[in-house]
Amino acid sequence: MVPIWSAERIEQSRSGKVARIDCFRAHPRAASVSDLRNDYDEDQYDQGHLTPAADQDSSVTAMVNTSFYTNMAPQRGGFNRGIWKGLETVVRSWIEKRKTVYVITGSIFDRDGDGLKDPDMLAKRMLPRRGPAPVAVPTAFYKIVTCRPEDGSLSTLAILLPHEVVRDSGLQRGACFQEHVVPVAEIERRTGIDFSGHERTPGRA
Repeated sequence: MVPIWSAERIEQSRSGKVARIDCFRAHPRAASVSDLRNDYDEDQYDQGHLTPAADQDSSVTAMVNTSFYTNMAPQRGGFNRGIWKGLETVVRSWIEKRKTVYVITGSIFDRDGDGLKDPDMLAKRMLPRRGPAPVAVPTAFYKIVTCRPEDGSLSTLAILLPHEVVRDSGLQRGACFQEHVVPVAEIERRTGIDFSGHERTPGRA
């Protein structure tokens, strides 16, 4: 079990009001499918946010709500704290000029490399120290970022990063992101989700 996608709005006027708070827990409305702390009790993966805590710093409630396990996916430590954190920071910086941005963040499962979502049974699973292994490990993560410039047009950018430990250098970061810009249609094909509003697959794997 792992979330397939999350959606958020980041607003400049509401940012920077509370400090980081971690409060990892199961979602009360999804107790039957929420991951538990024991599921992440191993040393290879971080509890990676899809909607970042730093994006939702307008209030304590908004901040702690990013720590539900329904917003978590296993991410390798070097990836989570490196290139992925860099991407989150860059997206957040765009509100300085654009004031408001809309972001969809999600997981991809494509171990066989055919460009299509794998059947759930093929997903690699984390191996916790005790208990079953229900949490699937994504092979890649993506962000689709949309904003509306002053001319009223709609601007969208999609970036898909393989779930690998990528050396994160400030000088190389921009080039890395440019290399991984993809059409939204590619993410739709790899996830089975139609971002025009029609989901073709279940929301968790």
